[in-house]
Amino acid sequence: MIKEKYLWSIVSDQSNLPLHIYLNENGEKIYGNIVSESNKINPFLEKAKCNGLAKTFIYTFNNQVGLTDIDQIQYQKLQKIWNH
Repeated sequence: MIKEKYLWSIVSDQSNLPLHIYLNENGEKIYGNIVSESNKINPFLEKAKCNGLAKTFIYTFNNQVGLTDIDQIQYQKLQKIWNH
C-alpha cells in the first residue's frame, strides 16, 4: 500500500530551504519545503502549514527561485507563502 504524502511549508524564513512543487489531488500546483506522510504532525520545529496532498512531483528549486523560472501566477502564489 502506497502511503499518501503531504507538502508542508515553513511559515518563517524559507531562504535556506528547497522549494518543491507538486500537483495535488485536483491537479493544482502546490508549493512547499518538505514532504511528510502526515497532514497533522508538523515536520518542522517551527510554525508550518500543510499545503495539501502531494500527488505528482513537478520540480524542486534549491534555495533560490529566479523570476524567469516561474510564471506570474506561480510567483503570486509563492508571494502568499512567503508573506505568511
